[in-house]
Amino acid sequence: MRSLQEKIFTSQFIAVSARVFLVLTIKKDTSIHETNTSINRALFRFGVV
Repeated sequence: MRSLQEKIFTSQFIAVSARVFLVLTIKKDTSIHETNTSINRALFRFGVV
């Protein structure tokens, strides 16, 4: 069972990641796959996925 603090951190992390992903997508269409892969890796590291 996860603590409330972990859940809050996780939701904030996802929100920040989504924002970063959108910004990078707008700036560089070519790096969408690369960005998505790094976000997935980060989420996996935090145990979200």
